[in-house]
Amino acid sequence: MNRIAIHDPKAEQSCGRPLRFSLSESVFGTDLDGARAGTIWHEADACHSDDPLLKEFQAARGFREFCVLVLASGPVNRDHIELHFHEPISARVHATLAAVVPTMARTWATRQIGVVAREAAHQRRDPASDEATPILGAANPARLSRAEYRVCLLLSRGLSAQGVAEELGISDPTVRSHLRNIYAKTQTGNLAELLFRLIGTQKNGNPGSLRYA
Repeated sequence: MNRIAIHDPKAEQSCGRPLRFSLSESVFGTDLDGARAGTIWHEADACHSDDPLLKEFQAARGFREFCVLVLASGPVNRDHIELHFHEPISARVHATLAAVVPTMARTWATRQIGVVAREAAHQRRDPASDEATPILGAANPARLSRAEYRVCLLLSRGLSAQGVAEELGISDPTVRSHLRNIYAKTQTGNLAELLFRLIGTQKNGNPGSLRYA
C-alpha cells in the first residue's frame, strides 16, 4: 500500500502522534480487500474497531471517529481516503459523504494514472533520504527488537508479510503488530515505504555490513 498524500495541519501540535501511516489495514483487516468503489467504511463497523494503535492515536490527537472512503478496489490494489474527525460524524456529514463519494470514485477511475502519485512524490522528496542509514545496519540504528529485526530481514529477502508469518511460525496479527512498531521506529508510513528503505539502502550499502538475527 502506497501513501500518496497526507493533510495534517496540526502535526506540530500532535503530542508526538503525527499522521504518518495508514490505519485502514489494522482496523478493517482483510474485510477491506473486497470493498466496493464509492463506499464508506466506518470505524464502528470495523472488525478491529478496538485496535490499540487507532485508540492510542485518537487519544493523543483528540479524535473520536475514523472512516475510509473507497475510490477504487481490485484484486491487487485499492485506492482510498482516510478521514479522522474530532467529533462523531453527524447525520448531515454522513449524508454529504454518501452523496459525493460515488462521484469521487467515478472521477478517480478516469484520472490520468500516475500523475497524482508522481507529483506528490516530487513535492515531498527529501534529497537526504537517498543516503539514509540502513535499517539493517550492524549498529541497528532504529533500535529494533530481535523479532522486528528478523521481520525486516525476511522482508528484505523478498518475502511477503504472509511469508514472514509462515517462516517465523507466527500469526498474521503478530506480524501486523511487529510492522506497526517497525513503522514507528523507522519513520515509515507503510509496507511500501519500509521496503524502499530496506531494499534501497541495501543496494547502495555494503551487504557485508548486515547483521543476521
